[in-house]
Amino acid sequence: MSECVSVIAVVEGRTEQRFVEEVLAPYLANRGGYMTATQVRKKGQNGGDVRFARVRTMVHHFLKQRSDTIVVSFVDYYGISEWPALDEVRRMANASPCSLAEKLNSAAIAEVQSELVDVDVSK
Repeated sequence: MSECVSVIAVVEGRTEQRFVEEVLAPYLANRGGYMTATQVRKKGQNGGDVRFARVRTMVHHFLKQRSDTIVVSFVDYYGISEWPALDEVRRMANASPCSLAEKLNSAAIAEVQSELVDVDVSK
């Protein structure tokens, strides 16, 4: 890498945070980048009960702070009760796990992009 890349991972809970801190961050650091993780928050607690509205708020916050930072989410889709395209995915009975994840990811990106017209979220 020729320039430092800064990545913020919005994660579901402590397990995902540790994975970012212990596996992904050192890997990226060896290549000239920096990665940190922050848990999705609910008043009075960290982790669990992930709602897209909370993730979206955190992603918006970080994207508006610095345009040179990449923001990713690291959420276990199993057990989520509210997410863009979730109802559609539930009707995709014979779809592969990759297809289901792609549908959820694309819908989440589209939702974030629609509300941040002045911020480039396509990195």
